[in-house]
This record gives sequence, C-alpha cells and structure tokens, in this order.
Amino acid sequence: MKRNIRRRIVNIITNLRFSIILLLLIAAVTMIGTVIEQEKSLDFYQNNYPITQPVFGFLSWKVIVFFGIDHLYSNVWFYSLMLLFASSLLACTFSTQFPLLKVARTWKFLNTINQFNKLPLNISINKLLNKSRCTLSLNKKGYFVFQQKYNYYAYKGLVGRVSPIFVHFSLICILIGAVVSSFTGFVVQEVVPQGEYFHVQNLISAGNLSYTPQNLLGKVDDFRIAYNENGSINQFFSTLSIQNSKGDLVKQDTIYVNKPLKYQGTSIYQTDWNINGIQISVDDIRLQLSALPNFAGDEKSSWITSFRVGQDPLDTYFFVIRGLGGEVDVYTNDFSFLFTEKVGSSFMLKGLKIQIVKVIASTGLQIKSDPGIPIVYIGFFFLILSTFLSYLTYSQIWLQPIDGQTNFGGTSNRDVVNFEEEFYLLFNSSSKKEKSL
Repeated sequence: MKRNIRRRIVNIITNLRFSIILLLLIAAVTMIGTVIEQEKSLDFYQNNYPITQPVFGFLSWKVIVFFGIDHLYSNVWFYSLMLLFASSLLACTFSTQFPLLKVARTWKFLNTINQFNKLPLNISINKLLNKSRCTLSLNKKGYFVFQQKYNYYAYKGLVGRVSPIFVHFSLICILIGAVVSSFTGFVVQEVVPQGEYFHVQNLISAGNLSYTPQNLLGKVDDFRIAYNENGSINQFFSTLSIQNSKGDLVKQDTIYVNKPLKYQGTSIYQTDWNINGIQISVDDIRLQLSALPNFAGDEKSSWITSFRVGQDPLDTYFFVIRGLGGEVDVYTNDFSFLFTEKVGSSFMLKGLKIQIVKVIASTGLQIKSDPGIPIVYIGFFFLILSTFLSYLTYSQIWLQPIDGQTNFGGTSNRDVVNFEEEFYLLFNSSSKKEKSL
C-alpha cells in the first residue's frame, strides 16, 4: 500500500504537466502580488480594503492579512510552492530528460522492413546504393555515421536534445536566486543633504538572514541637476565617497539614475532628490531657512520658505525656489511678486542687506544588497541558450539492404520540410550502383 502511494506521488511530481501547472500557479500568485500593494501598514489595508466594501466582493483586509498577501514574496507557502516546483523540475529532469538524452545517444540499427515502414520518410529500391558516396554525403551534412556489418545509422543535432535540460536548470537557478535574494538581501532608503555623511540604517526591507554592513560610511560630495532647454529635468547626479572605518577613502564615483555605485556586494542607486532650504546672509550673519515643497499634481514644482525682517508679521517675505537652476523668487506677505534674484547676489529688504548664499539640496539614495542576482543571471543565460539550442534539428537516417533490396529511411523532430528535401538529396547522391554490397 505504501509503495503504491509513493509511486503515485513520484508519478505526479515527475509529470511535466504538473510542473507546468505549478509554473502557471506561481505566475498567477506573482500577478496578485503585483496588483495588491506589498509591505504596507495595517492601517493602509484597512483603509483601502475595508470589510464593508470588499474588492471583487470578497477581498478585504482580513483576507489579505490571513493569507499573508501583504508580504506575499516572503510568505512560507509561497516558498513552499517554489520548492515544490523546483523539486518537480529536478525529478522530471532525472527521470525523463536524462533517459531521453541517453536513448538519443544510443545507436539504433533497424533490422526489419516493418521498422522502416514506420518511419515518416522511407524508400525501398531494387538496386544497390553507393555506400561510400552516401557516407561522404552524410558527413558533409554534419551527420555522425555508424556501421554494423551492412547496416548504417546516422544522426545529427544531438545537442538540441539537451535544450529541455537547460530549460529546467535555468528555471531552478532563477528560483534559487530569488530565494537567496529574499533571505539575504536588504533595501535601505536614505535622504542625505549635500556635504553630509550617511550610514546603512533606514531599512525598508530585509531578509531573515541578511546582514547590513555597519562599517559602511558614505558622503555626498556633490549633487547637481542637468536641465533640458525647456527647463525640465534631464538627469540628476550625486558624487559619492565611500570611506572605511579609519576614514580612508576607498572609492569615489558619480551616480545617476540606472548607474549605481557598487562596493563589496552593495549597490547605491540614485532614486530621488529634494530641496531642504536655502542659506542666506543677513548683514554678514549666516542663517539657514527650511523649505517646504509645493506640489503641482504628483511632482514637486517649487519649494517655499519665509523670512521675517522685523517684529511686525507684515514684514514677512517668502522665497520661492524653483529648482537648482540658481534663481529665487521673492514675494511679499500678501504673495505679491517683488523680483527674482540669482544665488550669490545681494539685495535690500527693509534696510537689511540680504544675500542668497546657496540652495541646500539633498539626494535620495537606495542602498541595496541582492546576493541572488548573479544566480538569476546565470539562469537567464542558460534559458536564452536553451532557446537557441531548441532550434537545432535532431535528425536520423538509416541505410540497410534487406531481402535483395536497399531500404533508405529517416526521421526528424522538427523542420520536417527542410529535412525531407535533404533526405531526398542524400538519396539521389547515393543511388549509383556498386559492383558488390
């Protein structure tokens, strides 16, 4: 009884259809994780997925929390699903693909006319074929030719039979890489003003086995923005310095979007930027004014800060910063426009000499460690390689004299039209008679 149960379980796991069903199930779960926001607070799900108005009539925050959909990619059952899929691929590879490859490498000589008649292409003629010319023609077409007495067997494209194994291996590598990244990776978000230092501290997400380098010390040496001719932002750059625990410079690089700084398995990406305020000089006294963003739609269009010249609230002036282009608009207490000044220039307000020294900007950095990425890249490399290998045709040809006639047959797993043309060309080139067989 136990043996029958084991055999059934093994038959299910080694079934290719079962692997495909698991793959589709993982894809469907991944789609759910893409639609439903991940790693949010409980209040977020309670507000967006209320019990009184569940999405699609059943999806409420209780369902999301109960099944762990709020942290889907780090859920135990999601890992179990990937483990089952990887086990099915391994079992299918060793129980089906390797034996098929072994069979394909075996020399298969045909001995009866019925065997030839079952081939998709077969010709029987009452004359002798030129075996030497046939062997030479097969070799020129890339066939490996084997002889057993009077029987001939040839094949080519055996490497194409390896492509399913490569597909399984690549998928397993991708799954392993994803699991490794999930358990050992981390993501840190930092907003650092220009000229300041930063550490790895504001964790956004981290795996159970992740390690954050506490000795990593960075500094934002410079931050600048490149503008288009119409005034829109083209790109923003941050020049970063990495120092060791002794304060020695170990690496310096300028990063921008999609061009990170990489150091000891950690990548620092440019993600965002912000303006913290401006530094002004009032009669040679330095002051720093904090600024608040003013949104136009979903984008920050300007930053506003205020400065009171005297005791009277009516003596309050507003400075509007429109970016790092070097210009600041000055407004009165009732938001009447006065003038525009460039950074570094001086002007008078109520008898005070005011100079805008600089705009204080900060850069948004994402510090990320993803150890599973190389394994995922290896998996995709073999997946691409298997795609090319799958186009290679595995073809077989037999030649044998039986009962006073010569039988010439062949078969191919794909590209049947070209193989048929090649088959008849080989037959015609070998149809010259010999003196003896």
